[in-house]
Amino acid sequence: MTSKNINVQASAALAACLIIMALPIGVKTAPSPSLMGNFSYFSSQPLAFGNFCPMVTAVLTVLSLAAAVFAPKADAKKYALPMLIICINLSLISWFMFSSLTLAGVMVAVLHMTAMFFIK
Repeated sequence: MTSKNINVQASAALAACLIIMALPIGVKTAPSPSLMGNFSYFSSQPLAFGNFCPMVTAVLTVLSLAAAVFAPKADAKKYALPMLIICINLSLISWFMFSSLTLAGVMVAVLHMTAMFFIK
């Protein structure tokens, strides 16, 4: 595989997105003031509070990165774009339904939009 087949800018945005998702500051859970905490997107703790959105967003980001890197350039947009749209919508759902808005969450959504712009 040559470098011409890889969407470099989109891959870099998604890799940065995954790094931010791995940090324990991405998702805020607050079912009660005594249980408030911040967790990674890959943590199962938000799932315990009913917030499935961060975990699905993380998995779809990994799949989008795989599509941007390994899929032929002509097909990468067809595979990655719907997953990135779902990721952005799930971020919005998580913010409004579960009040889990954090700076890291906003950065993840912006990086998803950046990857959508650069995917070819």
